[in-house]
Amino acid sequence: MKERAVSETLKKPAQAGEVKIASGLNKVLEPLGTYAAYIGAAVLGLLVLMLIYSIIARRVISVPLKGSMELTELALGIITFFTLAYDSLKGESMVVELITDRFPRRCQDIIGTVIRLFSTGILGILSWQLIVQGMRLYGYHQTTSVLSIPLYPFLYIAAFGTSLLTVVYLMHFLSSLEKAWRK
Repeated sequence: MKERAVSETLKKPAQAGEVKIASGLNKVLEPLGTYAAYIGAAVLGLLVLMLIYSIIARRVISVPLKGSMELTELALGIITFFTLAYDSLKGESMVVELITDRFPRRCQDIIGTVIRLFSTGILGILSWQLIVQGMRLYGYHQTTSVLSIPLYPFLYIAAFGTSLLTVVYLMHFLSSLEKAWRK
């Protein structure tokens, strides 16, 4: 099931009697996901500048930037988790439909609804476990090895991004449920 179709469905005017929970969630998630993606893009820009500096420093003065690998790893985590919800909101995810596109439309809608429900559940569990792991690392005072940056905030960042994606998938599930219910 293409996420683009779900996103376009949410932008259509509500029909009489239609439950508007999904469209209400979309109004909240759209700016939140966009701001999170802006933060991810800003971190990507800073990462590029840091890597340029590290390469130049290594070549010119033979002194690489201390901890550049750690900073790259942490930055990539922020970029990934802060852009997932935006990607799903915009329906730009790549989808491979080898089998389901041969099924009748009604069957495709039911399969898509079930998949979105399972995805929401799995993402919810992942969010919860990221928070639990973040609390665990906070208790252990675990840091990166070179720069001694605490790791727990990055797990909370990942939990935030995953939680945002969970709510986006919940919105997609509710939208596809409404769509299947109307038929």
